[in-house]
Amino acid sequence: MRILLVNTFYYPKLIGGAEVSVQLLAEGLKEQKHEVFVITLGAKDEVVKLNGVVIIRLKERNIFSPYSGIKRNLIQKIIWFFIDSGNPFYNSKLGKILKRIKPDIIHTNNIQGFSPHIWKTFKNMGFPVVHTMRDYYLLCHRCNMHNKLANCETLCTPCAFTHYIKKRYMDYPDVFVGISKFIVNKHRIFGDFSKMKHAKVVYNAVDMPKSTLIKAANEKVVFGFMGRIAEDKGVSYLVEQLRIVHAKFPDSFSLVLAGKGDDLYLNIIKEKLDGIICHFVGVVSPTEFYKQIDVSIVPSIWEEPFGRVAIESLAHSVPVCMSSKGGLPEIFNGECAWLFNPENDELSEILLEIIDNRELIEQKGKLSKKHVVRFNNENNITNYLRLYSQVTNKEDLLHKDNHDDMHLIV
Repeated sequence: MRILLVNTFYYPKLIGGAEVSVQLLAEGLKEQKHEVFVITLGAKDEVVKLNGVVIIRLKERNIFSPYSGIKRNLIQKIIWFFIDSGNPFYNSKLGKILKRIKPDIIHTNNIQGFSPHIWKTFKNMGFPVVHTMRDYYLLCHRCNMHNKLANCETLCTPCAFTHYIKKRYMDYPDVFVGISKFIVNKHRIFGDFSKMKHAKVVYNAVDMPKSTLIKAANEKVVFGFMGRIAEDKGVSYLVEQLRIVHAKFPDSFSLVLAGKGDDLYLNIIKEKLDGIICHFVGVVSPTEFYKQIDVSIVPSIWEEPFGRVAIESLAHSVPVCMSSKGGLPEIFNGECAWLFNPENDELSEILLEIIDNRELIEQKGKLSKKHVVRFNNENNITNYLRLYSQVTNKEDLLHKDNHDDMHLIV
């Protein structure tokens, strides 16, 4: 099968979990002898080949690239988001590309920067389209349904405006897929579309380590956080909870923070961690990170669509304390993890229990891989290939029961 994947970014430009998921899917499909192409944004129009996957990078066709790091004024941002709600300026280039590669199926993922207008281009040329919702872009122009204070329960005026434009394109994809039941239900709240009502669920995959992680024995319990160091990721909440633990057992643990964040916010976090042993290790590979820690913490206060860090942790046999927000509870299994509500002090109570009963770390760690095996890449690829086949064979996906459908991995 000739498969075209579309995602805002692609390896080696990694912004978040979506890029990892799309790369795993692309290279996994290639390993199964399919022809795989990826269209993504880049600094210029170019074609490269990486690990057997043909990557077609397109220069962004808007008034500026929001990923350049250059600050823009309010008027420029408004114009950019307006264009991005239905950007027609890729039509000509995409048309030429599609005529050349003639894919059997087009699978879109994160499309901020391209806009939903690409669905119209694809369908007008007669190509079947699958779309996976990996963020809240169709609802929120910031893609996260979170403001500086809380998670958004309704669409604010700017998001309602951009969503109004985007929803005109919602009938073009043949089927919608969510990476969790949570993200599917979130989209259903704001759209009475038959295709959204019958959206499928395919959980993200994890790259299972090929060897057992060799870890040094730690005198103190080492907790770890990996990801974007920011308020919505729950880092401030994590520090508050650690201060509670530190007040009771001051020399019983240390913290490893991996990732990057705003310099001002990082300085605030460092000040709040005063007196607590903490190692800032920057951006490191999962293997490098997990061999340093005993317990991983995912303290998100925003509604994570899935929570890749949680399954990566379990894949490395590291038990995880995870927030109850968003799609994270769908990953949770009490044999290898702890679940807490980040709106109270449940996390500090769990951390105190772990320090007081260190045998829990080994017990849960031994069961971690057993639980996470259902998220392996082979399952992910099998489910998407089955979905591609159903779409290309024009099966009636709108009236299939999702509970009997293999695209719902439970």
